[in-house]
Amino acid sequence: PGLDSLQGTLHDRHADISIGVWTPDYADTDSYLVPLVHSSVGGAAGNDGGFADPEVDRLLDRSRATADDAERAALFRAVNRRLRETVAHVPLVFAATTGAFRLGLRGWRPTSFVPRYLDVAPVARP
Repeated sequence: PGLDSLQGTLHDRHADISIGVWTPDYADTDSYLVPLVHSSVGGAAGNDGGFADPEVDRLLDRSRATADDAERAALFRAVNRRLRETVAHVPLVFAATTGAFRLGLRGWRPTSFVPRYLDVAPVARP
């Protein structure tokens, strides 16, 4: 079976399991969750398994209707709790990034894609 057959199987929801990778378009929790688990995306973008849960949809829709960061964070936490309850996804791998910077580097600031818990430590020259 070729790629067309695989895509048809996923689209028609005849697969028992789907393994994929996801990288968000922008650094916001919405860009992770909506493409992967909102039922309106079903089978496209990243929701290959066609996961659908009315409670997840309701919470994500509410998160898109508010600009209050604290409210959005609470809604996203509720979505994550529901996803754990339904076992919508089973993360198998989480990639870590390692980088190096020259000593004395000035003016560098992390972007939103650089983890806030970045641990910067000087390395002594041999």
